[in-house]
Amino acid sequence: MLTGVSVMTLGDSIGARNFLETALHHQDPSGQIRALYPIVSIPETPTALAACCIYSRTFGDRAWLLRQWPKIVRGVKWMEQMHGQTLSDSSARQFGLMPPSFVDGGILDQTPEYSSVWWTLVALERVMDAARWIGQTENLSRWETLLNNMSAAWKNAARRDLAKDRFGNTYLPVV
Repeated sequence: MLTGVSVMTLGDSIGARNFLETALHHQDPSGQIRALYPIVSIPETPTALAACCIYSRTFGDRAWLLRQWPKIVRGVKWMEQMHGQTLSDSSARQFGLMPPSFVDGGILDQTPEYSSVWWTLVALERVMDAARWIGQTENLSRWETLLNNMSAAWKNAARRDLAKDRFGNTYLPVV
């Protein structure tokens, strides 16, 4: 999905739109966008949703976003459902965040990780901005609650997981 953002920064609006439409073509009925088979990678969906919203705002393409809006809403619903799966066990590392996932980039196992969380937070911010821009505000309150709840859980988890490298620099491990 990051390829689509890279294409946008080069000013290729047609290439970016074609890339994003291909990504959205991989959305299943649940709303999840999957291109990395057989691996389940949660970040694919929020990355694609964020990129769609960034594309439409960057190029002022309201009409395209309105045509894609049902897919955007379905993708956010899927993210809400994934987040909901983490709420049953308050002692779990991923409590209030996103379920364990394959991250890519050399991390082969499904594990509690921050990439899915970060992309979900970014996607929610971009989707809410886009919703206001195109006048599709019926879900904003629910999405804002999700964003606030996940942000609070992320801050708690980040405080718990902060580490220091051998030079004393503080960082947050990906997993």
